Amino acid sequence: MPLLLGFLLLATVVTLLKLYAEADVKVLKSSLRWAGVILGLTVIIILAATGRLPVAAAFLLGLVAWSWRVFNVVQMLRAMGISLGGKAERGDRAPGAGSGTAMDREEALRVLGLLPGATVEDIKAAHRRLMSQLHPDHGGSDYLAGKINAARDVLLRGHR
Repeated sequence: MPLLLGFLLLATVVTLLKLYAEADVKVLKSSLRWAGVILGLTVIIILAATGRLPVAAAFLLGLVAWSWRVFNVVQMLRAMGISLGGKAERGDRAPGAGSGTAMDREEALRVLGLLPGATVEDIKAAHRRLMSQLHPDHGGSDYLAGKINAARDVLLRGHR
């Protein structure tokens, strides 16, 4: 009997995996949502029938409170500029990475939107203006911020 149940379970798993691989995304999403609702209701009914619903509810409320606290800590760390991982967030890429070549003076002027002969004050003002718009903390990307910083460095290096 256990051998027969094992084969039945294996056949069910194989069939479900085949259906999953061939399924339409919208149908799969809807099916998984309904399966989750049915599973949740089944668990609630079983917990209520066995008298363990209050314990499970208390555990679930504690889990929600803990999750909310973790979420707030993560948001606070992001606001302070502390990263929790990820290559782009850790700054593993060099500023201006992606082009594969060093930035020349003409490209730096184009990036900052300046004309040849710009003063140090012009360079700093253009950098500040662009970074306020394109910094990753303000919805910009690490790539653009790196390009802007590299352009500033190239242009300021010429003024020293």
